[in-house]
Amino acid sequence: MIQIRNILFFLIVFYQLSYGQEVEHNYPVGPQSTNCDSLDIQYLSFDQKLKAIEESVFRFNQNFKISRTSGVRAGHYYSCDGKTGLLILTVGKEKVIYEQIPRILWEKFIETTDLDGFFESNIKEKFPVIRD
Repeated sequence: MIQIRNILFFLIVFYQLSYGQEVEHNYPVGPQSTNCDSLDIQYLSFDQKLKAIEESVFRFNQNFKISRTSGVRAGHYYSCDGKTGLLILTVGKEKVIYEQIPRILWEKFIETTDLDGFFESNIKEKFPVIRD
């Protein structure tokens, strides 16, 4: 009976580690099953940069889209290390790429009830930006 209980415990723990949330480590972890670490967009046109980012594999990515005609309409966050990343925002009709966005800021951004206010006070003109 003890062996069955130990096996069940192992299977439950294994299932949670395999299919649960991203595992946090207390040591540096390089890109795993990604290709974003070799992403070099410096000399590409804006459209090529967007395409290269969207086609790369990141450790963490998340997005939102809301139906409206002005203000922040969509956002997509890409992180290779799980801590900082690229943020592609659609503001009005323009797409912009913000660099070096902390993941914690992204998480606060998508939780806010005032996307435009949060964008104006916490992101716009505070991080490196790439425009078309």
